[in-house]
Amino acid sequence: MDEHEKDNLRLLKNLNIGYVNPVNVNLLCPICRLPLLNPIATPCGHTFCEECILSALEISNNCPYDRKEIKCEEFKKVDRLILNILNELEIYCPNKMNGCPHICQRQFLYEHYHHCEYELVECPHSLCHQKVIKKELQEHSNQCDYKEIECEFCKKIYLQKDKMKHIKNCEEFEKAESSVKEDLIIECKYKKFGCLWQDKLKLVEEHEKSCKYHQFEGFFENVYTKNQRQLETENSELKRKIYQLTDEITELRRELDIYKNNNMVIQQQQAVSESMAELENEVQLLKCDMQNTNLTLNDLEMRYNMMVIDENIRLKEEIQSLRTSFQSIQFQMLSFMKYIKGTLQNNGIGPSFTKPILNQKNNDGSNTSPSTSFLPATYNSSKLIKSASANFDSPTTTSTTTSAANTMNDLFKNYNFPTSAATTTTSHTYSKSDVGTTTTTYDTIRRERRFSKI
Repeated sequence: MDEHEKDNLRLLKNLNIGYVNPVNVNLLCPICRLPLLNPIATPCGHTFCEECILSALEISNNCPYDRKEIKCEEFKKVDRLILNILNELEIYCPNKMNGCPHICQRQFLYEHYHHCEYELVECPHSLCHQKVIKKELQEHSNQCDYKEIECEFCKKIYLQKDKMKHIKNCEEFEKAESSVKEDLIIECKYKKFGCLWQDKLKLVEEHEKSCKYHQFEGFFENVYTKNQRQLETENSELKRKIYQLTDEITELRRELDIYKNNNMVIQQQQAVSESMAELENEVQLLKCDMQNTNLTLNDLEMRYNMMVIDENIRLKEEIQSLRTSFQSIQFQMLSFMKYIKGTLQNNGIGPSFTKPILNQKNNDGSNTSPSTSFLPATYNSSKLIKSASANFDSPTTTSTTTSAANTMNDLFKNYNFPTSAATTTTSHTYSKSDVGTTTTTYDTIRRERRFSKI
């Protein structure tokens, strides 16, 4: 804080300051209830005037606002923003009661106050205790009865009110030339009663005899003295009342601010209550929506679980059905393979029913040894099954020897059976009983295939 701010703060402390506009309650000191001066903040978050809080801590170490324990070492300066707001508060000049119309910001009080023309100052003459405004000081000083004057004749000092008395007793004045004496300007001795006459010395005696204040000199003297004392008393009383009224006005303004702030607080509380009620209604609606949403979610979850369960059951049933079908197909395949094997054996193909060919001669005339026909190495069961199935599915199948022979020829051609077996097979003549057996076999295969499709 520089010297200018210190001087300004000193004036604000010592003078009765009036603010142009009501001050926000947040800028008032909770102790003195005046706008903050040199504010400091406590650890508990409250702001006080520095002088006020230090005085309060001399009595108790607790915060005056919330009674929490605080220490001076924990105090800190408030933000510059708050200081700027306080400094920019508009105030009246403290000399407003003397007629000064000036309004300025609080931070510029010092600059104005020491140049204010309405400041009360004491008369510079030591014996005069009258206070006048600064702009009238010069006039008062020149006319003051207690102004000290140096006699131009004897060089002695006398008071202005005693000028006539001094001249009458001045020895050097008596020695002066008559022309000088007659030209000396003298004021009427009843000036203090209101007589404004002044003229040459030679006319003074004549004026005093005819002065209307001369006849009432004793009366005016008593009245003047009495009035002067009374005025001084009244002046002191009026000053006291002015200060008292100023304090009362300040207090009323504070109370008015508090009342306004309380009304604002009440209105704010009502607004907050209404807002809380609206929020509670919204919360209730949200709760209802959440409950409905939860119910919907639970319902959807149950449906989904049921769908999953149903799907699992369906899949298990399908898997079981597939297993059953697969087992049935395996069984049919085994039965079909047994049937094919039996058919091949009945038709002379296979080790069980192949007859040995005896006394067979080679091209060179030698006998061949007995031999047995086996399935070739290139035997393919799947091809055999497909071929047999195709022949069984043919709608033109007959029970003639030619179709049976063709079937056997196809088997030898497709599966590369040995030539001897083929020759033996193709040279074999089927009887009616063989054809009947073959036809019965085909019918059995068809029935089994229809059963497997079902």
